Amino acid sequence: MNSFAIHEKEVFNIQYFDYRSAKKFYTISEACKVLGVNKLQLGQKSEQYHIPPRLNETNTWGFSGHELCMLHNFLYHEDCPGKSNTGDPWR
Repeated sequence: MNSFAIHEKEVFNIQYFDYRSAKKFYTISEACKVLGVNKLQLGQKSEQYHIPPRLNETNTWGFSGHELCMLHNFLYHEDCPGKSNTGDPWR
């Protein structure tokens, strides 16, 4: 008898985030609050999408505003796969 591991997809409830009002830098804890994830999930997703945290000028780990917007966009489209822009553009 074969046994298969069933992996449920993690679903994130991604909230609206105004990219135009993004700060220049978000600490890891601020990024977790904005994205609605915990530290472990943020670490996994930043590795998955190749957006590692960086040190700012005060030696604090976090993400630039642009990087946080990119992570938010990836998580949003991961959460809403039917709304992606891939496929036939004429439909």
